[in-house]
Amino acid sequence: MIEKSTMGTSEVLESLTGYDEQEIEARFGAMPDVLLTTKPSTGLRALAMVVVGRDLDAQEIKDAKGKAYRHVMGLTLAQVSDFFPDDVEEVDPDEPETPAGEGDSSAD
Repeated sequence: MIEKSTMGTSEVLESLTGYDEQEIEARFGAMPDVLLTTKPSTGLRALAMVVVGRDLDAQEIKDAKGKAYRHVMGLTLAQVSDFFPDDVEEVDPDEPETPAGEGDSSAD
């Protein structure tokens, strides 16, 4: 079973289908954007569930969504945090929060 995503959280969020959103809401009680804002660790689990579920679906595993949910709920908080590669988005490119954002301003 997949233990780490190759896609960042932003990329997974943008790739969600309506079915994915419904599945997240049914299993976690809220839409993904709400979870990521109000309960970040739960939001990460929800996105991880989608990634793991897609991997299991590709392997034609029965009850892929249920198995993916059980898998991510069993992960420790550290494992959930490490599941996605770092993809910090700079809010203000002129005042970068990370070294990666330095020199990335289009206001030059």
